[in-house]
Amino acid sequence: MSLMRRFTPPLILLVMLAQGACAGRNRASMDVLTMGAATGNRGCQAAPAPAHLPEVDAVLQPERLQAALEDAVPARRGALLASVRFAPDGHVAAVRLLESTLPGPEAEQIAASIRGAVVPTTALANATLRVLVERLDSLTVRLGRSEYCPPKLMSAPPIAAQASMPSPQVGSVGQPRILVLVDERGSVVSHRLLESSGLPQLDAAAARSASQARFQPARVDGETRQAWTEYPER
Repeated sequence: MSLMRRFTPPLILLVMLAQGACAGRNRASMDVLTMGAATGNRGCQAAPAPAHLPEVDAVLQPERLQAALEDAVPARRGALLASVRFAPDGHVAAVRLLESTLPGPEAEQIAASIRGAVVPTTALANATLRVLVERLDSLTVRLGRSEYCPPKLMSAPPIAAQASMPSPQVGSVGQPRILVLVDERGSVVSHRLLESSGLPQLDAAAARSASQARFQPARVDGETRQAWTEYPER
């Protein structure tokens, strides 16, 4: 028996963008997709990738998702929020449950159904998106941005080369800016000069300090990720 016949009123699969189709679309397209009035973690933001949210039917096959739900999931009102991470080749690398009002086994079945309905696309290579499935009088699937928490500096040696430098003309020395790549363990694995201070000695001192800095690694939907950030923090 199909879900169209199992429920009253009939179950209809509505595919909608998380940001909606109204005037607030551009603003909401850069918001983190959450359940209800949930708020994100302090210091975190909407993940910048992908640059543009795709249409839902470009990422999920609604018919395949609905068929999977018909076979596996009983009729129950509720909602769940899942994180979908894409591999470098555009295929699904992982689907994780973030939040749910449904029983655990049922939520896991829906998460598995989401994975089976995703359309591989290189446009989402290495990106992570959130999928919100809501079952009320109908089934609504929403697509939105994940939560990105950038690396956070925990400790670093002082930039202590200034004492040995010749006194420059006033106003000729600025703050060096270093771009650092922080791995999943919080270590700096690469760095490059983003903006010179005007003094090579000071730039070199900042680079040495940056290479020894320790960070809380970046997180996307709670998973640690390698990411670039600026040092010193502004």
